Amino acid sequence: PNQKPNFSITFKTELTDEVTGFEIVQTLIDNGRTSDSQIGEVDLDANGETTFSTYLEEPIIVYVFPTYTDAQKPKSYSLLFPLIPGEKAVFTLNSTGSYEDDRVTGVTTIEIPKHELTGSGFYKSWNETEKELSKIANGNANDREKTESLQREYMKRHNDNLGCVMQYVLHWRADYSVLSKKILQNPMVKQMKERDDAWAKEREELLKKQNEARANTAPGKMFSDLDLQNMTNTNNRPSLSDIVGKGRPVLVHFYSTNNEM
Repeated sequence: PNQKPNFSITFKTELTDEVTGFEIVQTLIDNGRTSDSQIGEVDLDANGETTFSTYLEEPIIVYVFPTYTDAQKPKSYSLLFPLIPGEKAVFTLNSTGSYEDDRVTGVTTIEIPKHELTGSGFYKSWNETEKELSKIANGNANDREKTESLQREYMKRHNDNLGCVMQYVLHWRADYSVLSKKILQNPMVKQMKERDDAWAKEREELLKKQNEARANTAPGKMFSDLDLQNMTNTNNRPSLSDIVGKGRPVLVHFYSTNNEM
């Protein structure tokens, strides 16, 4: 607590009629699992600026969320990035974005806030890489394979620069094989690889279950039995097998019990 601050970040925005400040939330990664913990909250001054300074023993990864004049407005994702000891960052928010759930269609619409993160060494490299990788993505919006290929080629030329690498692994579909052996030993990069490996394993297991479910429910396969709730007699919970297979067709109607649907 008596240590002199060795990191600072200046927040700027012209949206002072909507935004009152920023919340800084650390994301912790342990064995590929993530959890969050608030580390600070700052209010904007009359000019739409404020600076957060702290002492860091080591780099940490944080989310930054705007806080709003409308306290009922939900948080919108802003940006995930590292705080690096010995560096100075400048975060400029240009739009707040939006997050909307359509309860009828189930479609979620997300407008990512427009922002810029720059500053000293690490953040200058981060900013340059964000612009280049975004340019590649925007120029090949309908060709994901080409986008990822061109991004890999870019990262091969910048695979030992921590600012470039962290922008890549935090915000894009990262191919860790293009990164240098040295940078792969960086604690933050190792954490992100552990997280991505854990997610890849979960996706693989989910896909396996989905394929098994499709195979088990293909035409001609025996149905999976279900425990049904009798809406008029809650003590009576028949199984689907009690009514199916009795020598006559059975129509089963599934519907939502959510009153808002």
